[in-house]
Amino acid sequence: MRARAGSGPRRPETGVRRGAREAVVLSLVYFVFAASFGNYAVTEFGLPPWYAAGTTILAYGIQAQIAAFKAMQAGENLVWIVLLVLAVNVRFMLMSASMAARFRDLPLLGQLAASHLVANGSFAAAARHERVTGDRSAGYFLGFAATVYAVFALGALVGALMGAVLPPSVQSVTGFVLPAFLLAMIATTLPYRAVFTLGLVAGAAALTLWLAQTLSASAALLIAPALVATAAVGVDHAVRRR
Repeated sequence: MRARAGSGPRRPETGVRRGAREAVVLSLVYFVFAASFGNYAVTEFGLPPWYAAGTTILAYGIQAQIAAFKAMQAGENLVWIVLLVLAVNVRFMLMSASMAARFRDLPLLGQLAASHLVANGSFAAAARHERVTGDRSAGYFLGFAATVYAVFALGALVGALMGAVLPPSVQSVTGFVLPAFLLAMIATTLPYRAVFTLGLVAGAAALTLWLAQTLSASAALLIAPALVATAAVGVDHAVRRR
């Protein structure tokens, strides 16, 4: 059987390209999360859109931002706020330290940039990639993490603009639309959808109501989707490993 002209063995996929490709689904999750927070920062904290988007992109740590903004609103001491943020983000220091071997061949500026891209999702993806393939190079992580971060930054911009442009009547709806989209997107990618989706929706509803009762409605709509997303991805990984 004659081979077609121009056909040949496929070129192996580079680590960067594979990382970027496998980051697509998680990037959408980060987009929704960043957009939710950008909108939340403008409407609930009263921040200017440029400040809300800029700090979210530069900090790349929404949990610490929420803690800092809440402490600032309560009039806490600046030193206490800095220590609080450090405590919330100390996990990134540990993640970056464990990733140091991958960054060793990068120039100093490249190492600094790569360490800024370390996040929960990108760190877990790099660890999983190493476990499956044995590859400890920086390529896969950089492709994955840079894709997630770029989409996250876009989400922060979109959310901040939503908070500045949309009228209050629409704002009250967007708080529910964004988390609902996140949950629906995750549920449709998981196995055993019929049963799992019911459990996911029920758990998300219970968690949201509990957080709304103990914290506030706005905080519940921001935090609950992130917790449910983390649990859903964990269940998905456990099922796939069987």
